[in-house]
Amino acid sequence: MFRKFVAFAASVLCAVPLLAGVPAASAEEVPTVYLAGDSTVASYAPSQYPLTGWGQVLPEFFDAGVRVDNRAIGGRSAKSYVLEGHLDRLLADIKAGDYLFVQFGHNDRQNTDNLCSVNKTYCNRHTDPYTSFKEYLTKYIVGARERGATPVLVTPMGRRSYDDKGQFQNDFYDYAQAMKQLSAEYDVPLIDLNTRSIAFYTRIGVPATEEIFLYCDPDECDNYQTGREDNVHFQEYGARWLARFVAEGIVSAGLPLARNVRFDGADGWNLAEEAVVTASSSLEADGWYRWNITDGRLDADPHGLGWSSNDQVLNVVDHPEWVQVDLGAVSPLTRIMVAPRNDQGNVGVHFPVDYTVQVSEDGAAWTTVASVKGAPVPAGPQELTFPATRGRYVKVAGTRLRQSPADLTYRMQLGEVKVYSDVVSVRLTGPAELLDGATGTYVADLRIPPTVGEVSNVRLDLRVPDGWSSRKVRERLPYYAGWDVTAPTSGRGADAVALAVTATFRQAGTARTATDEVLVGKPAPEPQPQPGDQWVSDLPFVEEVNGWGPVERDMSNGDTGAGDGRPLSIGGAGFEKGLGVHADSAVTVALDQCKQFSAVVGVDDEVGDGGSVSFSVEADGEPVWVHPIATGRDAGQAVTLDVTGVGKLRLVVDDLANKGNDHADWGAAKLTGCAS
Repeated sequence: MFRKFVAFAASVLCAVPLLAGVPAASAEEVPTVYLAGDSTVASYAPSQYPLTGWGQVLPEFFDAGVRVDNRAIGGRSAKSYVLEGHLDRLLADIKAGDYLFVQFGHNDRQNTDNLCSVNKTYCNRHTDPYTSFKEYLTKYIVGARERGATPVLVTPMGRRSYDDKGQFQNDFYDYAQAMKQLSAEYDVPLIDLNTRSIAFYTRIGVPATEEIFLYCDPDECDNYQTGREDNVHFQEYGARWLARFVAEGIVSAGLPLARNVRFDGADGWNLAEEAVVTASSSLEADGWYRWNITDGRLDADPHGLGWSSNDQVLNVVDHPEWVQVDLGAVSPLTRIMVAPRNDQGNVGVHFPVDYTVQVSEDGAAWTTVASVKGAPVPAGPQELTFPATRGRYVKVAGTRLRQSPADLTYRMQLGEVKVYSDVVSVRLTGPAELLDGATGTYVADLRIPPTVGEVSNVRLDLRVPDGWSSRKVRERLPYYAGWDVTAPTSGRGADAVALAVTATFRQAGTARTATDEVLVGKPAPEPQPQPGDQWVSDLPFVEEVNGWGPVERDMSNGDTGAGDGRPLSIGGAGFEKGLGVHADSAVTVALDQCKQFSAVVGVDDEVGDGGSVSFSVEADGEPVWVHPIATGRDAGQAVTLDVTGVGKLRLVVDDLANKGNDHADWGAAKLTGCAS
């Protein structure tokens, strides 16, 4: 087990502009970012260290032009925060030009009124995600806007909750969805920390999440001498990652506040930070994890060492090793920093003697941009520069490894990899597919490394193919713009077409340009049910997610193989037709002007009295029905829904976080009145 209690290196987090050429606010114009939330956001005393909320470290991602006032309080929900008067006190201080960031959900799903007499923080916490939760959040939105401030919704980050396959669970899906609905209804900026955090946990894997959540072995943490295993709250290192995701969300939302966001040091913007890492082999234990080499840290930590190949060999010539980072998008790359392991007494051990650096746009065709031979044992990071080369993937390949002085075997070990672009570039993002006549939003942002100096006279223009149309809908900052692009209603070919953005600007007195493009294709027609009445189990699935093996048609879930279930049975009642699933599960089907959906839902009899799940139905992304709990002891619950006008129907089963025996059935699931 390893954890990183050491703070990020100062060189990584010093306040240097991410986007040069944008003037900072004057002292009297400095906005305040107020935070309203629960214990995952709150600030903590030194006596509770390493317990840290993301709001506590958020100031590190702003320059001096922003002040952060963290009003988050542990144990509160969107409702109790209001009823206890905390929102009123916050709104009494907020002023025009300020921001109110709101994250709740962790305590909203808990009904603890029966414990109110024991602790008042347990009072009035529970809210229903799609009714009272939204009603209370509206008070934050309206209150901020009435005072000239900007509300920002932040969906609740995920917990360290995973199934027996190591797949992370979304315990707050409904609360996150409710926030997204509210964002659309009130045109409120939203930062999806829920999706972002769970994707991060998935990337680094279950064992590594112990170093971001509050895990302490006995006697390991001064303030938790008996140890602690907390799957909800973060230590400082993890809180800093969450704060970074919030800062990224500010930039992605195009808020004016983005001009004050800072990610990296004076040496430039590290494009590899948090990049996905693959390798020829990886130890994945004892402080050696792939993701460590893109965590942005150079400090020595005996518990978090970096990446190590997993093979120890004596014949180095026949056994090269490599590590590869995916930057997420193509950029013009100019520099790479490769750091050795940095733990005391082992600096530079297993750093390769000969190695190459390769760059690729697609992960298939590679260009060698640097080659090093006969490298001595390094005492610190090695920086290599090269002419600007467009790439998304960067590979460091050891062609001659270094022998360990301890065991005479060969490995390849690196402490960190950083990748930089010292070239102003523009990035265009948006949907890769549009239906005929459909509209999608495409966003361009000018990426200005802090190493390039002043950039001015910025203009962003979008070029669309003949027959397409575009309308500029966002231009909140000089380096950020968005367009609604509409595809023609007919006449499109099978090939994707390019939407191209051009940025013109002046740099050091010289006129320059940068370009990027997105290829937009036409999606294949979605499968549609046949006319008349249709059994759902006879239809093609648009989406199929299942927690144990495949979704089964007309039989129970059974085991992990396909077709290994039994006849569907709920509470002793059998069904010839239907779906057998295991939570967490989701099945989506496309409808053709159907009128009604019906089914009988429950836990399948094959698991006995065990199992407890919830069922829900979504129509075109909106929840329309929920059965909050069904157990193995319950009879089937009938559901009949009007689906007139619905294009897609999604059948969802949640495991209610108990993980076991959750075989669930959609018995006799049927659509009626479909078009003929």
